[in-house]
Amino acid sequence: MYSTSIVTCFGFNTVRHYVSEKNINITKNANTTVIALPTIRDDNTLEMYLSLYPIEKKGKNLIFYKSVKKINGEYCAQYNTDFKYVIGETKTEVVDADENDSCSA
Repeated sequence: MYSTSIVTCFGFNTVRHYVSEKNINITKNANTTVIALPTIRDDNTLEMYLSLYPIEKKGKNLIFYKSVKKINGEYCAQYNTDFKYVIGETKTEVVDADENDSCSA
């Protein structure tokens, strides 16, 4: 586990920390969300993820927002730079059903 005592936010940010971490100096802006967690959670439920991440639930659908990086004027996925994003465009992905994979259902 990593730790720090100073966090400075630029752009859109979500900062999560545990309530027990008392001496964190967070400099935030209007686009910063700070989430103070009571303890390490082990109840991996949809409700838990909805409370921790910028996810919108609309009926049976979930809308996930993710960070991307900009390379040569194009926005691309962090781990697959061939996957491009265009502002205003919606991407749809099939979720891997393997619940043992951290990026799956």
